[in-house]
Amino acid sequence: MFFKSEGELVDASIVHYRLFEFGRDIELNNKKFELTFTLDELKPDFIILADSFIDQCRVDDLEQGFIDIPELEELNYPDFFSLLNNSPKLATDLMIDYLFAD
Repeated sequence: MFFKSEGELVDASIVHYRLFEFGRDIELNNKKFELTFTLDELKPDFIILADSFIDQCRVDDLEQGFIDIPELEELNYPDFFSLLNNSPKLATDLMIDYLFAD
């Protein structure tokens, strides 16, 4: 796993993240960062959790009558591994926007 902050390599073991609380003003000196890892470095059940998330998206979309993530619907809600191989940008977006805590 590689973690870069402002282009400089940083020891990933000292990096922390903080959930932003909605409605609260936060003044931070934000920096651009890049996190690079292999699938082998994910938690063993991450793919299972990701697949479950995608399945739940399908169910929610049908129940709500509208599509939250149109790209998933257009691809017919594939399993996460297929998504990684065929649409890595969408897989990355899901990890950043929805699956970061998993």
